[in-house]
This record gives sequence, C-alpha cells and structure tokens, in this order.
Amino acid sequence: MESLLLLVLAGIFVAAGHHFQWFAGFDRLLYDAGIQRMTIEPDKNIVIVGIDDKSLHAYGPWPWPRPVQAELLLAINAQQPAKVAVDIIYAGTSPNDLPLVAAASQIDQLTLPMMIESLGARQQHIEVLPFAGLLSQADQLGHVHVELEEDAIARGTYLYQGVGTPHWPHLALALADANTHPPTEDCNTPQPRGLFLAKCNYVGIKFAGESGTFSQVSALDVLQPTDKVLLAQALMGKTVLVGLTASGAGDWVTSPVSSDSGPLAGVEFNANLLNSIIHNKLVVPLSGSWAIFLGLLLVSTCSFLLPRLKPKQVLLATVTFALIPIVISAGLLSQGFSLACAATTVAVLLLYPLWSWRRHEIAWQFINRELTRIDDEDQLWRERSGNANTTLDKNDVISALNQLFDRTVTAVPQDNG
Repeated sequence: MESLLLLVLAGIFVAAGHHFQWFAGFDRLLYDAGIQRMTIEPDKNIVIVGIDDKSLHAYGPWPWPRPVQAELLLAINAQQPAKVAVDIIYAGTSPNDLPLVAAASQIDQLTLPMMIESLGARQQHIEVLPFAGLLSQADQLGHVHVELEEDAIARGTYLYQGVGTPHWPHLALALADANTHPPTEDCNTPQPRGLFLAKCNYVGIKFAGESGTFSQVSALDVLQPTDKVLLAQALMGKTVLVGLTASGAGDWVTSPVSSDSGPLAGVEFNANLLNSIIHNKLVVPLSGSWAIFLGLLLVSTCSFLLPRLKPKQVLLATVTFALIPIVISAGLLSQGFSLACAATTVAVLLLYPLWSWRRHEIAWQFINRELTRIDDEDQLWRERSGNANTTLDKNDVISALNQLFDRTVTAVPQDNG
C-alpha cells in the first residue's frame, strides 16, 4: 500500500512539475549542453553579405540612403547569386525609393521580410509589409521574429506567424527550396480572431556554430571590390542573405552556442535556421504527454524495485534511474526531438530519501515491538518465578538489537500492503 501511495505522489509530482515548468531552467541547461555538442556543418551555398563596422565607417551610419542600398543590391546581383534575401525592414517610403525598387526588380529570386508589431496595452497586432513599390518586386515574404525564452536566449522560433491566423512563413522557410518539408502540425490557435498574434510550429535549431561560422562578405567589399574574381566565386550561384552585422546595430540575439565571440547577428540566426531546414536538422519538441509517460514509467519501475533491493543497492539504483531520462533526452535530441526530463529526474532522486525514511521507520517500529515483547516476557518471568529481583538483562538485549539493526532493515516487511 505504501509503495502504491509513493507511486501516486511521484506521478503527481512529475505531471505538476512538467505542467508548471518547475524545472525549466534545468531542462534548458541540458538542452543547451546537447546543442553545443551537436553542431552541424554550415552549408557552403549560404553566404552572408554583412553591413559591418567597416562598411558603416565608409558609407556612414545606418540606415544608409536608399540609393546606396540599391547600389548594394545591384552589386550583389551582378555576381549572379541563386537567391537573395534582404533581412532589412522596408516599412516606410522615402523620396528616393525608385532606385531601390529598380534594383529589386533585377533580382530573379528575392525574399523580403515582414514583421508583426504590437499596438497598445491590449497586445493587438498589425502586420508591417514592405512599401507597395518594393512589395511588388518580392518573390517571397517571410517573418523574421525570434522567440526569446525566459532567460533571453533564442533556441528556436515559430515557422509560421500572423495576425489572426499564422499564414506567414519564416523568412528562412520561404527562402528554402520548395522540396524541403520541415515538420508541420495543425496551425489552429486558441487565440480569438482579430488583431492578435497567432503562431505555430515551434522548432529548435541545430546551430552551425558561434558568430562568424558562415561565410561572410563585407558589404564594403561588394560595393568596392578589390578582387572581382574572388567576389564572383564567393557569391555566384549562392543563397545570399543581406543584413546588419555591425557591433552597434542592435540586431543581435544570444543563442546556446554564443561564447566569447558574442551573440549572433539576426542575419546569422536566420542563416542557421535556413541551414537546419535545408539539411533537415530542426529540433521538434515532443508533447508533454510523452514526458509525463516516461516519468510515470521510470518512477513506477523504481518504486517497484527499491523495496526489493539491499540498502547498498538502493542508492546505485536511484542514481541509475535518475540518469536514464537524461540519456534518453540526449538520444532524442541527436535525432531531432527535444524532451523535458528534469521533473522525472528530480522525482526519482526524491524517492531515495523518502524510501530510506520509510525503511528506517519500519525498522524502528520492529525494534519497538521487540522491546515491548521483552518487557512483557520479563514481567511474566518474574511473576512465574515469584522473585521480584529476578529480571532479564534488558541492556544486553537492546545492545544485541542495535547490532542487528542493519539486518532488520531488510528483514522486516517493506510494505504494509
């Protein structure tokens, strides 16, 4: 009966811990440790044209005049890239938009970003698209939102977002080949229709590495090439992502692979997501029911075995069962699935002190019953002998019982049921 009660309590603990995210920090720590050891090769066909510090030093602070940005797009297109994605929001118009629109019209495959902004305290949202002239030149549109978790680290994003319905793919997904099929799910959302953000298909990213891992060409070297042959080799036939990489640009996100090299530029994050999509290396979170099922399975197995083990074996068994969910989680992560296992590990570890306490309680109850029996027999012996001074040496008996304590822990019944 006590084993069953302990199992029920442990199961409730696992379910509550997962539902209320009591150990989310531990889960993130394990996830980050795995992601850092499972980096993937950067695709050689993905190239970043970065508007870096030396480009800003040469052409002035950002934002540049749109004719200069148009010149950059024309210079990139002159190298005959396969696709171009511009990770720059063009929401408003300016008097000098025509050169930018003309440059965009020259690019065969152009992907532009859109973004979703919140309005007011009620968190109503609007979709911000490129201005009309430029929008007409885009072949694909995609959102560029990054999902920051509670610790301000970006581990992934939603593949689809939108106002009312999640109809906009991510920029990287829109840029990927049409035959690429990332994991999909039902995109119905519980949010009411209207000006509310809807999103679905959250995926984690297997990163290629820290900042600077992907091939990068400075925008200055594109605008003012010192070696046109090398520039052509760097961009011809490649998927080119254009974005800010300057240190003061503000478009930076911290990722699990961020280290001494600093966080990733937004365009680098998008390159990593594109890389994961192309090579089918996205990480899909498993539903909470799987985590709860695994927790109940391990806790029930551990609860069944502990009463049947010797005291020295109990600690080893507990540690082993506590490590099993971590090993399973690491194995799933290598296959592209993430599973929150911290609640299960903690529940198994808590079984050890709880069950040890119950064993000692049962053992002491056994000793107390034996001492009571000795007192009764002592009284009966004196009554039968008629000699009040005749008594058993209780101290010797107590000493003997204490010496046999370890054996009584395993000898006495372990379950009142």
